Amino acid sequence: MSLNLSCTGNEIVKRDWNSFCINSLEHVNTSLDEKWLDVKSDFASVFQASVKDGLRNTLGEIVMLTLVPLLKQSLQTYAEKPTEFHRDLQFYFGFGALTLERMIVKELFQKLNLHYPAGNELDFETCIGLARKDLALLKRGGSHN
Repeated sequence: MSLNLSCTGNEIVKRDWNSFCINSLEHVNTSLDEKWLDVKSDFASVFQASVKDGLRNTLGEIVMLTLVPLLKQSLQTYAEKPTEFHRDLQFYFGFGALTLERMIVKELFQKLNLHYPAGNELDFETCIGLARKDLALLKRGGSHN
């Protein structure tokens, strides 16, 4: 695993299975047991990392680095507006956007230690909403079904 020192701001510069380190040298553990976890900002950070990793793993580093600046809004904004992200991906990739969205959702669920069901037929927006809800439930210390 290589360290990318060319990232700026809050871009991820190192990632492993349990944690990631951001350029500001602030360490954020993705283990959801932590009491200091801020659901909204942490979800946005994990969403951004998942989008970049999903695009990178599917299309390659160069395409990911080319695409992200072309998007109409920031990845942080898309964390709150997944329908708009879906529309923008469809603009560039047509039906191929569905494959990219599945890869992004798998990355997101993995980072949040959530089970991604095989044969998942839920749309992107629903999956993002479920991940956000599960994160909020874990933050409160229990998962009420």
